[in-house]
Amino acid sequence: MDIPASYVSLMNCALVVKRVKENSTGQSSRRVITVSEITSSASSHNAFAWNPKGDHFSDDLRESVLFKRLADTGGKEIDEVLEEYKKRILILKWMSEHDIRDYKKVAEVIGKYYRDPKSLMRQIEVEL
Repeated sequence: MDIPASYVSLMNCALVVKRVKENSTGQSSRRVITVSEITSSASSHNAFAWNPKGDHFSDDLRESVLFKRLADTGGKEIDEVLEEYKKRILILKWMSEHDIRDYKKVAEVIGKYYRDPKSLMRQIEVEL
């Protein structure tokens, strides 16, 4: 797909989706194989890449343009932003394992995290 250069500057990221065959079943399905941050009209940074052998994503967030921007605007180091990212991954995994999908329950968990993150993280660490 050809995207005009004037539109690229309006984009933050791009996903590459590909049809792949499942190893176990042989059925075709679509997979996001890369998530790229658009750094300029001529370059991008692959923040996430799909590993078909292990069927998981690997990340390169230490070089993430967005994470660097978040660190700069928040007056933090990149390691602090990465640590916050890891905490939020744990929260999402915990919510998934506890089947928390209802809008009100999700909002309740998010509110609790913003009010008292240490308490919520202790609860999650005990239960995971």
